[in-house]
Amino acid sequence: MPIPALAFLAQLTHTMFDLLRDRQTRKLVLAVVIVVAAGTWVYHLLEGWSLFDSLYFTVITLTTIGYGDLSPQTDAGKLFTIVYVLIGLGLLATFISLVAQRQRLALDKTQAPTPPASTPIQNIGTVTETIQDDEVL
Repeated sequence: MPIPALAFLAQLTHTMFDLLRDRQTRKLVLAVVIVVAAGTWVYHLLEGWSLFDSLYFTVITLTTIGYGDLSPQTDAGKLFTIVYVLIGLGLLATFISLVAQRQRLALDKTQAPTPPASTPIQNIGTVTETIQDDEVL
């Protein structure tokens, strides 16, 4: 694995631990864990899938990837999926957004600050002076 990928994974791990230190985000992390665990267990019971297949289906469903290799075959499983997606998708989207926000803040802190770019209004005097200097009358 290349070094930049390892650095990214290390930073992501650090971000996850930061989320667990914050009391409010800890509740969100716990809610995500509970929703994923509950979905895994319900699919295991309703569809008779292994726990690993149930976890796999839960994650690809809530992240809206949906490869299509697994799908509920029972009416109860289909009904559960409808309710589960409506509840779990917003929760997981909020969690992913929070992780991305924290990751971005952490990356911004590690990068050197860039000087503010000048605006076109600030450069207009320089441009007109250059044009006047270059004009031949």
